[in-house]
Amino acid sequence: MNPCLQSSGLQNFLLSYFDPEDPEEIIRDPVAAYKLLRRLRNDLIHIVENIHPSLQCVEYHDELKTKIPQRENLNGAASGLIRLQEIYRLYPEDITSETSLNADEAYHVGLVAYNEDKFQHAFLWFLHSLNRLTAYSSTMEEELLHYFIFSAYDFGSLPETFYLGELNPTNEVRLRLNRLLHFLRTSNPDIFTLNIQSSKYERLCRGEIDERTTRRQRALSCRYSTGGGNPRLMYAPVKEEVEWDEPRIIRYHIIISDREIEILKNISRPLVNI
Repeated sequence: MNPCLQSSGLQNFLLSYFDPEDPEEIIRDPVAAYKLLRRLRNDLIHIVENIHPSLQCVEYHDELKTKIPQRENLNGAASGLIRLQEIYRLYPEDITSETSLNADEAYHVGLVAYNEDKFQHAFLWFLHSLNRLTAYSSTMEEELLHYFIFSAYDFGSLPETFYLGELNPTNEVRLRLNRLLHFLRTSNPDIFTLNIQSSKYERLCRGEIDERTTRRQRALSCRYSTGGGNPRLMYAPVKEEVEWDEPRIIRYHIIISDREIEILKNISRPLVNI
């Protein structure tokens, strides 16, 4: 056991993250994975900034800094949630039905959506955050009003006259929020309702399209492929199966063995010296 962990009381903290009974089950839910990553980042930052290590533990303290997930990692996890919404036409309350995000977490997902120019999703996440505000939330109503206005305006549901008027506030925040929400509920386009029209790619992902006619299926094939003459594959070609022609979907079989799969899974897990 690392003596620095004993002296600083970090052993239980690290075990709570890196030694769960079934880590793969925990991160299978993208919302739970996002919450875990956010908590890990915040807690490690707090520890590094507030715990002063003894001389023999300075090296370990510096190593702990390198384990802090970067802001880009957290934004990537939030972006994954937004992609799920786009493909499956999910509202925030749909995607968080089992694992709910608090006001601050929902606000951050909204910011990521806004920075990706996905203004409707951003607005809905800000609304989700507003409905979960508590006295312990760090997100303020003033912040939400600011992004409510910008996301609604950029989406096209807010005319410039209303937009400019709300940017020069004369009333308290909650009153202005209520005015804005009341106005938007009768606006066009409707920012509260997701568009039911989807691309062919999204419909295929949801399993809503099945164009596998007999003639098209006959045109699909399986083959041993050398990758266009790759020397490494000349003596050991791979099994290539064309599953669909448009969009072109190809499945490769038996690329790596079960043993190699287990090795990759093991080396991808976090390694913590406790």
